[in-house]
Amino acid sequence: MRDILQKLMEQDPSNASYQHYFYESSYWLGFYRQTSSDTDGALRTYRKLCADLDSFVAADPREAGAKADLARCERSLGALLVAKR
Repeated sequence: MRDILQKLMEQDPSNASYQHYFYESSYWLGFYRQTSSDTDGALRTYRKLCADLDSFVAADPREAGAKADLARCERSLGALLVAKR
């Protein structure tokens, strides 16, 4: 699924829906890794996703959904980092 979304994003980079679904799948991949005790994998996924979402929000600051996704990702990343200490 993620591979298909990645190809669709590459073919139509202006399609915000493709980007949203790809970022959503990335979040859930990080969540799955976290709940499967793959802390390092979850950290990599969340960090990459936060960076991608930060760029997405910077490109279109009016995109409220992306801002909410970024906040959720940062919250999950922070909680994971605190738990890892």
